[in-house]
This record gives sequence, structure tokens and C-alpha cells, in this order.
Amino acid sequence: MSEKEYDVVREDDYGFRRLSPVPSNAAIEEFYDEQYYDLVQEGKRGPDISRLMQGGAPADAQRSWQEATLYADVCDALASHAPGKRVLEIGCGTGDLLLHLADADFVVSGVEIAKAAADFAGARDLDVHHGSFEDYAKQEGMQESLDAVLLMNVLEQTRDPIDVIRCCERVLAPGGALIIRSGNEFNALQQAACESLQKRQWWVSTPDQINYFSFESLAKLLEGEGFEVADSLSDFPMEMFLLMGDDYVDTPGVGKECHERRVKFEMALSPETRRHIYRSFASAGIGRCMFLVATKRA
Repeated sequence: MSEKEYDVVREDDYGFRRLSPVPSNAAIEEFYDEQYYDLVQEGKRGPDISRLMQGGAPADAQRSWQEATLYADVCDALASHAPGKRVLEIGCGTGDLLLHLADADFVVSGVEIAKAAADFAGARDLDVHHGSFEDYAKQEGMQESLDAVLLMNVLEQTRDPIDVIRCCERVLAPGGALIIRSGNEFNALQQAACESLQKRQWWVSTPDQINYFSFESLAKLLEGEGFEVADSLSDFPMEMFLLMGDDYVDTPGVGKECHERRVKFEMALSPETRRHIYRSFASAGIGRCMFLVATKRA
């Protein structure tokens, strides 16, 4: 699929950006079947997945970092905002986060559209449903049955994110927590890199990333569909490396070095200090990814 086949346009109601036309299910399935994992191995998609796929020391380092940062933030958000222990992860993959949460005494389940990943997670004794979340959410008995729903870098890949949020609202109990991690796209540092370094919009990835959210547009979507935003964090603004001369966009190997420096920075901080910094970055609209916690209105 060529990126030239798609434009990026603003959605009318909530202002997030999306591909136009929206890629068909067939185009997306073809991409994942024929191209995605080759791109991962080439370093052009999913660097976190690539490090885990390497095994050995890179995979161990990746897991240790995730557990100390993202997974710890999820646990903290659940403890602070979820009314109970019943947690569903949408797009749970092979179940690493679910296993971490189970060890922390949460009652976990998952939904995963990729059969191989769902089977792998099931073999780890996890309760994982293979299929679409939208179909799963509309089953009898699912309404208001959960205390928290997680979307970790998944919402941007859905063909209809508004319907996904509505399904989350349906399955959550009153006061339930919705935790979303997504790329912070078209942010000010990305735009500065494009203007000052004559870079293309490298964060636009077709056909797999369909939607492009900002803190403002994601909060507007959540608040328009029955939620109140309770907390907003970002993470390290990787574009700073680019603006300081480390060209991870077009120079192979530089991205790995930048990632290692980012990990060293984050692992040196206490969780409280890191979250304080990243809440400040979120208020300024910068940071590579967003981490929003919202609660369902009673």
C-alpha cells in the first residue's frame, strides 16, 4: 500500500485526523498478513515488538522497562480510578500486560482480533476472546459488567473509533475507568521538525494507523461520549532528539540509540517524579504518546 493512496482529513465532530478513504478490512488484513512483520524486522513499525521478538537481553530489557513505566502507570490508574478489579484489554496481543495485572490481583480478560495472538494468550491460561471488540461488547450479559477497559495503542488502528468508545461506555459499570494510550500526532514538536528540517510527516503510517489523535481531540471524543477525563500524561518527547540533530527518521540505527537514552532517563526517576514531568508535558501538548484516564459518568 502506498501512502499516496490516502489523504489525512479532520473528523467533523471531534476534530481528530483520519485517513481518507478509510482503509477497507481487506486492505488492512492484507497489510498485516503480507507486510507488517517484515516492516517490524526492518525497524519501520512496532519497535517495542521488534525488541521483544529478538529475545534474550533486548527482550528482557524491554519487559523490565515496560513493567517499570507503562505497566506501573496502568496499575496506578486502575487503583486510583477503577471501582473494582474486573479489567478487559482490547487488542491484548499475546497477553503480557494481562499477566502483569493478574499478578497484581486484577481479574483480567482480553479481546484480540489476530487469531495467532489470541491462541498464544489462551495457552498462557488467560481468558482471551478471539474476534472484534464491537461484537464482543454487544453480547448478552456484557452491559455494565466491567470496572475498567484498556486500549493500549489500539484506538488509532480502528476503522470507527467513535463506535469503539461507545462500546466501552456500554460494558463499563458507572464510574468505570477507560484507559487509553495512543500516539500524540501532529504535535508541535513534530510540526517544528517538518518545518525546520524539511521532514515529511513520518508519523503517518498507512494503512494500519487510521486515526491521529491529539490531547485535545481525544479528550473531546471521550467527553462527548459519556466520560470525564480524570488524568492525562504524556511520555518522552522523542522529537526533541530529532530537533537536536539525532535523525532517527532517516538514519538507520539512530532510533535505537535514542530509545536507549530515553529508557536510561526514565529508569533513573521515581514513578512519582516521572509522572509529574509527563503530566506537565501533557498540559503543553507534547510527548510521543498520550496516556488518558477517563471515568464513565454515573
